[in-house]
Amino acid sequence: MKEYQKAQIHDIETNSNTKNIRNVYMEINYFKKGYQSRTNIVKDENGDLVTDSHSILTRWGYNFSLTDWS
Repeated sequence: MKEYQKAQIHDIETNSNTKNIRNVYMEINYFKKGYQSRTNIVKDENGDLVTDSHSILTRWGYNFSLTDWS
């Protein structure tokens, strides 16, 4: 974990030295937030919550197959 943090600090210093301020602030904000888990929840046709990845992919595929792209 400490090696990862040292690498992040090194990246921030490098961006600061090259005047890449936008990346400096983005990396600092990411560094301060730390790891944040993601939850993937989708409602199925009946309105029930679906959490397993296979059902979510199936649901998204169904939604996009019904979409009229023209």
